[in-house]
Amino acid sequence: MEKTLIVYFSQSGNTRKCAETLHSLIDSDLFELVPEIPYPRGYGRLLKETKKEAEEKSVRELNPVAFNPADYDRLFIGCPNWWGALPAPVRTFMRDTDLSGKEVAFFITHGGSGIENLNKEIKALLPASSHFLGTLSIFDDGEGRLEKRCSEWLRKIGKEKNGNEKDYDDCIDGGTGRHAASM
Repeated sequence: MEKTLIVYFSQSGNTRKCAETLHSLIDSDLFELVPEIPYPRGYGRLLKETKKEAEEKSVRELNPVAFNPADYDRLFIGCPNWWGALPAPVRTFMRDTDLSGKEVAFFITHGGSGIENLNKEIKALLPASSHFLGTLSIFDDGEGRLEKRCSEWLRKIGKEKNGNEKDYDDCIDGGTGRHAASM
């Protein structure tokens, strides 16, 4: 039986909410990436630090993980879009994890800035032998639609949970006017 791991980094809780929603829709294990040195609490300091990390494509060491990625066939990796780049903790995870031969999908939360540059960075970091399933872009706060959007995406990439499918043909692709913070 194939095993799926949902691993995510979340600063404000938006990516965590998406990870938990995906976890509720498919058979999977769930793990949060936590940096050894936390990010600053002040918004201005956080913006300055994350912008520098994005520009330098730097890494940020993580607390030890409580799982062996080799035990999984598929990884869903979630994070916010910081300045058009992966957050340093996710870059660190990808550097330290052998994703060879694995199916890999991403879910990205953002405040409307899109994911084009992130997809380029993701593909550059993935080994050639991995299979990139695609990226779910979440730019609204859900307002009851997050589960619909996640379910529709899982169906689109062929990873929905059999027997637990819901009819979400009315899934709305657009936002609600309220945007999730990009942190």
